[in-house]
Amino acid sequence: MFEQYSFQKKNNILAAAFVLAVVIAYFLAFDKTISLYQENTGLKMTRQQAEGAPEKIKALKIKKERIDQLLSGNRQSLRKEILEKVSGQLQSRPARLVSFAAPVEVEEQDVIMETYELILEGKYTALLQVTHALEQEIKSGHLSSVSLYTQQERESRQTKLYARLMIQSIRENEKK
Repeated sequence: MFEQYSFQKKNNILAAAFVLAVVIAYFLAFDKTISLYQENTGLKMTRQQAEGAPEKIKALKIKKERIDQLLSGNRQSLRKEILEKVSGQLQSRPARLVSFAAPVEVEEQDVIMETYELILEGKYTALLQVTHALEQEIKSGHLSSVSLYTQQERESRQTKLYARLMIQSIRENEKK
């Protein structure tokens, strides 16, 4: 059948048949494989994004509760809440509350920002544990700053470790 064609024409026909075979093979086998690979990659990315979903949902629920408390007007006194949490944490740890100053209130437009300053004294691990507990347990505000410093007492010549905690709360201004 191909005897009447020259050697060069036979090679051209063979090359065209090979290209045609590759195109047909692509549409029959490789196309499905490539689309499945792309789908698999997309599903892996979706799974990675969804892995932290329960923690994100929990954090968002806590934020929603804080906002609801702020807007409802039925919120518990943050000063009382802080004092209860700190005293509960200090009972079982080698640390003590040195000072708990009155809040500093800053008024801006329709909100009031209250900042409470606590100074704790104790061992490093105890101060960190109390700080962590306050950060997790306080619902009406958030821990905005923690500063650790040492100070030497003149009389006893002992160096003591202190932690200055700043807790902030934002609430609506009722004077609108």
